[in-house]
Amino acid sequence: MKINLTNLSYFIKNIQNPESVTDKSRVESDTPNSQKANSQNIYNQSNSALPGSFHINALNTAQQAVLIRELLNLPKEFKEFLSLMVYGEVSQENLLKLLQDKSKDIQLKDIQNLLDTNSKEVISKLLKLLQPGSSGFKDTEQLNKLVNLLTQTISSQNNSPQEILNKTILLYLPWLPLVQQQDIDIKLEERKGSENDQENIALIMYISTINLGRFKITLILNADSSLNIDIESEEAEKNKIYLEKILSNVNQEMSKNKINGKTNVYTQKFKTEKDSDKRELSLCPVSNISPKIMMAAYSIAKIIFEIDENVSLIESRKQRI
Repeated sequence: MKINLTNLSYFIKNIQNPESVTDKSRVESDTPNSQKANSQNIYNQSNSALPGSFHINALNTAQQAVLIRELLNLPKEFKEFLSLMVYGEVSQENLLKLLQDKSKDIQLKDIQNLLDTNSKEVISKLLKLLQPGSSGFKDTEQLNKLVNLLTQTISSQNNSPQEILNKTILLYLPWLPLVQQQDIDIKLEERKGSENDQENIALIMYISTINLGRFKITLILNADSSLNIDIESEEAEKNKIYLEKILSNVNQEMSKNKINGKTNVYTQKFKTEKDSDKRELSLCPVSNISPKIMMAAYSIAKIIFEIDENVSLIESRKQRI
């Protein structure tokens, strides 16, 4: 798939004219107005058009996420990305049948190939601009920041299925990169004793947050294409209101996407692979995965991080009073 470098050329043109950047044409991450934005506003920012002129330094993490996807010529929405990987194109017809089509899985190697090919082309062109005397470009700091962001974000060759899933979900979160305290770690567990191959695989997603503690999300696709979703939280009773909000939002999102299943929320201690002396998960050499599983995993991660971000904004306002 050839990458469209129109967005990249437009970016390079504007970055060479920093005097054209105005406060009015961008959203600053440290202004009072942005601090008043709730989690929905942040999500809307991430899907809006980028300013006509900007510095990388002037972009907040929501705008950086949009920029990277635009440079890689990727669809704006995660569901559109899944449609592209399953059907090779994005259309209203494909979006409607995507999560109901039992016969279609996503080949994880196709995701890696797409991201590798497009990122290498973008980085190669950026590196040429960093060469002395290229296009009269003098200030290389901005381009170096963009190259580093692309390198950190995109999967490299020979990644495991778990790493490919991690990178893909991170790429479509409303913020890029996540702050240090936030993280996603995906594992694929082999469940013994089931006669159905699809039921043998469980996607396990560990999420670390700033304010809500750690979560363990388990997603299993049943033989009837329904999902079992277990959300485990380590936090105590004080976070009950947030857990109720997470459950409500997840159920709304599953209903909107017409994904049938049951979602449970628990509060209990759990161990991650890093915490254990012995590995409790049997990692599976999975080559393909249901778009329904990927959509659910992405939606849950986004919901949890949006609530976490909103709590951070509330705490920030309290400290200012």
